[in-house]
Amino acid sequence: MGAAETRRKKIVRAVTQAEFLSVVELAEMFDVTTATIRTDLNTLEDEHLVIRSHGGAIPAAARVVNLRDDEKAKNNRALKKRIAVAAAALVEPNDSITIASGSTMNVFAETISPAEKLNILTPSLRIATILVDNPLVSLFFLGGYVSNYTYSAYGPYASDGLDIFHTDKLFFGVEGFSAEGGLSCGFLEEADLTKKMMKSATKIIVLADSTKYRRRGFCSICALKDIDVLVTDSGLSEKARREITEQGVELIIA
Repeated sequence: MGAAETRRKKIVRAVTQAEFLSVVELAEMFDVTTATIRTDLNTLEDEHLVIRSHGGAIPAAARVVNLRDDEKAKNNRALKKRIAVAAAALVEPNDSITIASGSTMNVFAETISPAEKLNILTPSLRIATILVDNPLVSLFFLGGYVSNYTYSAYGPYASDGLDIFHTDKLFFGVEGFSAEGGLSCGFLEEADLTKKMMKSATKIIVLADSTKYRRRGFCSICALKDIDVLVTDSGLSEKARREITEQGVELIIA
């Protein structure tokens, strides 16, 4: 085995353990030039062993595979429930809230138990179904084209409908989040609608379990600093927690 191949195997192990390493850090670690490390990372990315990201690399496992909403519902159910309970505590009497689509949002909708009147705006068919019979909920549905992957409405009807409303809080989930990569999801329509929902809400609250840290979805939503609160679980490392709070984000650990 040549020196370059040996070094590249070690780079994969180092990146996997650290979750992210910059080109400069890797060059210092292996006592080679940054140009050599960039060549190594390009080769490793071609072999699907790492992903190039913001001047460095993250593990290949961080790549997100788009799944249907009902398939996602099977993943990390216990974590989603803990996060949903913590997020539900942020809902206040007489609030007006927007709830985006997604498996974590479905659990959140099931967890909400309002003591007083609550206005809820959503593009999600499943969330509408969960909440429509609650006598304390005034439910508003954003119509449009409905995806059979996310069971959410998208397109101009959904987007234009947001021009009518302003809510106190927006709750949404993501496929991946990190300080350097921001927040991302799997579909362009979802990213576009989420950005519009952010503009029509006062407080932006994200629900995401710790397994999504340093993962990257296909479409970018926003920078981490653009949200107000991140509700996650105790699996997030201390380093990750510092990186998030340094962005000015309130971190709630469920």
